Amino acid sequence: MKEANRYFLGSNSKYGFRSIFREILDSDEGNRLYIIKGGPGSGKSTLMKRVAEKFLADGDEVEIFPCSSDPDSLDGVLSKTKGVAMCDGTAPHVVDAAYPGAFETVINTGDGFDIKRLSKFKKAIKDINAEIAGCHARATEYIKAAALLREQSFNTAKEFINEDAVQTLADILPYKKRLKSGGKQYKRLLSAVTVGRIALMDDTLCNQSLVYGINDPYGAAADRLLLKIKEHGDAVGAETVTCSCSIIPEKTEHLIFPEASTAFTTVNAFHRFISSDMQMVDSMYMPFSEEVKSRLDFEQRTAKQLIERAAAEVKSAKEKHDILEGYYISAMDFSVVDRLYDKIVSETAHLE
Repeated sequence: MKEANRYFLGSNSKYGFRSIFREILDSDEGNRLYIIKGGPGSGKSTLMKRVAEKFLADGDEVEIFPCSSDPDSLDGVLSKTKGVAMCDGTAPHVVDAAYPGAFETVINTGDGFDIKRLSKFKKAIKDINAEIAGCHARATEYIKAAALLREQSFNTAKEFINEDAVQTLADILPYKKRLKSGGKQYKRLLSAVTVGRIALMDDTLCNQSLVYGINDPYGAAADRLLLKIKEHGDAVGAETVTCSCSIIPEKTEHLIFPEASTAFTTVNAFHRFISSDMQMVDSMYMPFSEEVKSRLDFEQRTAKQLIERAAAEVKSAKEKHDILEGYYISAMDFSVVDRLYDKIVSETAHLE
């Protein structure tokens, strides 16, 4: 059975919740997008996990998308082989059908709710939803503050980039001979602020046969190098997955060429992936003065503390969400999920 690559489709950012859910599958190239509606505890994630297992059992090339607010749950699944995807289309990442029937199919796991029973819990449900919203609002404020510091460090460090070193690395690293033409462009998130921590999908990196780690505490030189490497990939039409910074979407932090099984990842205090066989790329900066270095270190240390505080709020929101789900699970007929699974498997069995 093939290993699935895992990414996020959304994360808390300096702009609030950032969603790239519409990037899961291009309507010009895909066959079918199933948009799942339904409340918490209605089996959306369970349905996607079952479908993902079926795709993998079929030998498909699969991508799996955990929820950044609860990495044990899924927000989406994609069979690149079948050109079929499923995603959670509920808030805060609302997805609606642009071409209903022709491309998207909207399904509702919430049809299994006993609304008479749920109505008895209305006040409790409203109260806990307000508490969850408060946690996420505080997380966003911490992330905004952290992003300001990280951007300040980025802009300072940018002035010290050794441009010749960046260009030389982009030209001489032996990844180019691995690139293949005829690929597609994808936007994904390899890391996100999640439950109690900053999560990096390191298993996706482990799935690649060649991984370059770009040692860059500030991200400025790594961003410059990754953009130049992407230009090489674009020139030959390579399949490319571009992963921006989850809290600062304008910055690129990871780049993957799936068909070439090659990845580049920025290594710093915010996401530290190290393996024994990865190729490390050293710092590409000219020397900093002691004053500048001290200021950069303070900004990075404080930003990390703020991100950790935001992650703690996401964890608190998840704990409250678990309680919320309990009300819905107690009022759910999960045979609805079984029927939806059978429907999706039947409709997609012939696709490849």
